[in-house]
Parts: sequence; C-alpha cells; structure tokens
Amino acid sequence: MAAQNENLGLTAGEPADPPPSPPAADPYEVYSDAVAGYLSQGSPSQRQRLSSLAAELAAQRASLIDSLGALWQAARRDALAASPQGAGDRLEAVLDLQKELCSIFEQTRDSERRAHQNLAAAYSQKIREVDAILDNLPALAFMKDTQLRYITVNRSFSEALGIPTSEIISKTDADLFPEEVASKFRERDREVMETGKAIRDEKTIDFDGDARTLLIIKAPIFDARGHPTGLIGAGFDITERKRIELENKRLAAALESAGEAIFITDINGTIEYVNPAFERMTHYNRDELAGKTPRILKSGRHDAEFFRQMWATIGRGEVWQGTVTNRRKDGTVYESDQTIAPVKDEDGKTTHYVAVSRDITERRRMVETLQRAVMVKTEFTSMVSHELRTPLSAIKESIGVVEDLTAGPLNKQQAEFLFLAKRNVDRLHRLINDTLDFSKIERGEFRLHSARHDLNTIAREVVFQQRLAAKQRGLQLELALEESLEPVLFDPDRISQVLVNLIGNAIRYCEGSWIEVGTTIEGAEVIVRVQDSGPGIAEDQLKNIFDPFVQLSTGPGRKVGGTGLGLAIARQIVELHGGRIWVESELGKGSAFYFALNNEQETNDQKEKEVCQTL
Repeated sequence: MAAQNENLGLTAGEPADPPPSPPAADPYEVYSDAVAGYLSQGSPSQRQRLSSLAAELAAQRASLIDSLGALWQAARRDALAASPQGAGDRLEAVLDLQKELCSIFEQTRDSERRAHQNLAAAYSQKIREVDAILDNLPALAFMKDTQLRYITVNRSFSEALGIPTSEIISKTDADLFPEEVASKFRERDREVMETGKAIRDEKTIDFDGDARTLLIIKAPIFDARGHPTGLIGAGFDITERKRIELENKRLAAALESAGEAIFITDINGTIEYVNPAFERMTHYNRDELAGKTPRILKSGRHDAEFFRQMWATIGRGEVWQGTVTNRRKDGTVYESDQTIAPVKDEDGKTTHYVAVSRDITERRRMVETLQRAVMVKTEFTSMVSHELRTPLSAIKESIGVVEDLTAGPLNKQQAEFLFLAKRNVDRLHRLINDTLDFSKIERGEFRLHSARHDLNTIAREVVFQQRLAAKQRGLQLELALEESLEPVLFDPDRISQVLVNLIGNAIRYCEGSWIEVGTTIEGAEVIVRVQDSGPGIAEDQLKNIFDPFVQLSTGPGRKVGGTGLGLAIARQIVELHGGRIWVESELGKGSAFYFALNNEQETNDQKEKEVCQTL
C-alpha cells in the first residue's frame, strides 16, 4: 500500500514540510499534500478504498492530473462530510484551483517538450544544410579544436587528400601532410588561436603529384564567454588564377618591350593602354592619351569612307589591315602599317580592340630611294650597253674583213691573234646582250613573240651552232629527240637563247666526254634536257643557281668568268612562257638542266596567232 502511495507521490501520516526552495511550491506537491492530509485522517476502510484506486490508476499509467482527479472524486464526499463547517467548500475551491494549475503546468510542459523537439529538428535540418553547403563549396573547408585536431572536413577536403573523412577526423596536420607543410600550418593555427584574429596565406601543396596553389583563410571560433574553442578555415584553389596572373605579367612585359606600337581601346574606341613604342612613335605620353580616341592622331589624309570601312570591318568581329597616315604631337606626319583586331570574351562578345602599328615612313622613303637608284642604274646600263654595241659591231666587222683575207694574206701568228680577238669580241657581245636583256626584265619591257613552232627544229639548229665550240673542247654534242613531238607555242628566239645559254654553260664547265640535248613528252608538258658528263655542282649552290649574278664553280677556288645573268635570264624566259626550269646534279656525276613548256592543244584560233606577253 505504502509502495502504491509512493508511486502516486503520496505517503501516509502527516504532510511533509514544504521544501525550502524554490519559493513557489510545485502544484503537484501541494495537491499531493492535501490528499495525503485527508487520507491520514480518514478511516481505514477509506484509506484502503483510495489505495486500491491509486494502484489501479498506476497500472493504467494514468497521468498525474487524471490520477489526482479520480482520487479526489472518490474521497470528495467523505472529505466534505468530515471537514468543519465551511471548510469543505474552501478545501474544494483550493483543490479545484490546484487542479487547474496542474493542468496549466502539464500543458506548459508539453508545449515546451514540443518546442524542444521542433528546435532539435530545426537544428538537425540546419546542420544538414550547412553540411550540404560545405560539401558543395569550391573550397577545402575544415574545423579544428583547441588541440588543432580536425573535427569537421568537407567532401572537397577529403577528395583533395584522397583520404576518407572518417580517417581525417581527430587527426592533426602532422598526420596528413609532410612535416615542412604541417609545421607551417601549426605555426599559423597557433597565431590564430593566440591573437583571435583571422589570417590569409598562399601555399603550394602537392596533392598526390599535382601541385596546387591554395589561398587559405583561417578564423577563430569563440564560445558564449568569448573564449576560443577552435578554428574554422577554407582553402581556395587559385592555381589557375596564379597561372593567368603570370601569363598576364608576361604579356604585359612583352607589350612593354615590343618594337611595334600597340594600343588598346574599349568598344567605343577610347584608349585604355599604349605601350612605350606607341609613345615613341606618336610623341604622346600615356597620360595624354588616356581617355582619348585615336582621332587625336588624325592627319586629315583619309576621307570619312576610309574610317567607315575600318569600323565596319572590326564591328563584324573581323581583323582590319591597312596603311594609315597619322600626325604626331609635334605636327609631323608619318605612315604606319596597322592591324586592328577585336578582343572577345568567353561568350564571343567584343569587349576591346587592340591595334598594332609599325612606322613605315623611313622604310617607304628608303624603298623609293632604292627604286630610283635601280631605275638610274638600269637606264645607265641600258645606255652604256647600247653605246658599246656600235663600236663593238665595227670591231666585229673589221675582224671579219681581215679573217676572210679581203685585207690581204695572214701568217699563222696573225691568224691566232685574230681568232683570240674574235672570241673575246663574241664574249663581250654576249655579256652586253645579257645585260640589256636583264635591264629589260627589271623595267618590265621584256616581251615574247609566241607562235606554234617545232621545238626539235630549234634544238637541232642550236646544237649545230654549238658543235664547233664543243669539238674544240673535246666534247661530243649529241641529240636525243622525241620525233613524235607536235608543234608547241613559244617564242623561238627566246627559247633558242635559253638553249644557247644551257649548252654554252655545259661546254664551258664540262672537262671532257659528252653533252646530250634531248626532248620528251610528259603529260601536258614538253621537257627539254641538257645533260653533261662534267664535274657536277655542289648541293649548296643548287638552291640559288638561277639567281642573278650567281657564278658556277668548277672546282675549289675556281670560277669561270661571266656576268652571272645567263641562268637568271633563262629562268625568266621559261617562266614567261608559263613553264618551269630546274637542275639535277651531283658532284662527280655531271649535271642535267631541264625546262618544261606547256604542250596542251589550243582550241581558240586566236591563240594560234602571234601574241605578245609582257612581264
């Protein structure tokens, strides 16, 4: 029974003294004391009946309020009958009030319990949200306790180290990083804890062979009393940013040291940057050009259409190139080759324009001077060559008169001297002709008179003319012609000149044995070949053998005299025919010069007639 009463918070006998604190008695205790007082005065049968009811309510796990209410209803009649007059009403009023207070307290406690549960659920939700944010941060986030042990890390941190989160928690930097790195981290962590201030560091860390540069920010965590309880930190990967910064520095250094004048504008043409070369070219400094437009350099030499087309080109996102005449700060005019290109962002939108300029004023002046000099030289050469032809013709005719014995008989010694004079006159005549032809080529006055001719016939004529000279050198000059060759469109005099040059070179350079001139058909081309058994040509001479004023060497330190124009003129003649010329040679195995002419049949009758082609 006593045990049952104790389960209800009731004891037999006198009510217990109220506790000294808290000052306001708990409603449950006041109500229990009132019932206990009544039970102590009741009859044994009443106490037994109430105790049985209390036991039953306890077995049903009734709430305290419900249990007290049931007990009071059971004892109410006896309590009212046993109380002094008027006391029962007062007791009932007190008990009703206590019951109401107990109900309010129970409701309050339930409300607080629900609020606590809601708060716990909200706290858990916030923790999950924070964890989700941390895991998706583009940074390595972490928290440490006062012993500098990791208590929280996000997914990025775990993935960067290649270690599961569970194996990082409770570890220190010494367990995760090389000692040199860990000691630096410890030093900075202690500084954060001691000073209570946040710090920023840049550190390059090797993550499994991948060196990454991190911007690390650390800040202390404080409790309600302001005492540090640990620190929180985040590491941001700035490797790409550092690379871009380095590239920008290199680019800036290149722009600053570039020899070309460079300036950058926004999309409206406002100048934002100029390099030192631009300052030197325009005589304006950066401060004077900042915020201005290139119109500050305008010379007035270009009309509005010139600039309209320029802007239309770069406005379409294309590169503009041209020559611009501008005016410097001191008023002098200069010309520059300029390239303007749009600068686009990742979306392809133009954000700036960059212009690169090269001052060509002096270069153009030099080119004009050189052109004038070349023209003067060409005119002088032509004049001298023409003037030499007249006396040379007279000398040649005089030698012919003496040679055919019209002026009288010759002795052997006189005949030898006459032969030597004639040979040198012929050589001088060739030199003059080469010089005149080259001058015509330079002036654009070299013309072809083309018609259809038998190329084999031209080859036979030239070989016949050159056989005596070859024989005098002990050489066999032979022909190997393609007899089925059809007439080809060419200038016979100029192609004869090419053949004379190639055969003459072979005779001069070949030191014995043979020379062969041949023709073949290869597809749409007729190939003419002049091959010799001479000493061959060194490989380093082959690449520029057709350039003007290049003389062939027949051996170490030995060259044959001449102007060095023969092969250059031959190339020009062949190329004017739309053909090509080349050489194949190897030292000790002779040389073979080739030129090819187009062999396609003409369908237009007009092309059968004589035509003139101008260089």
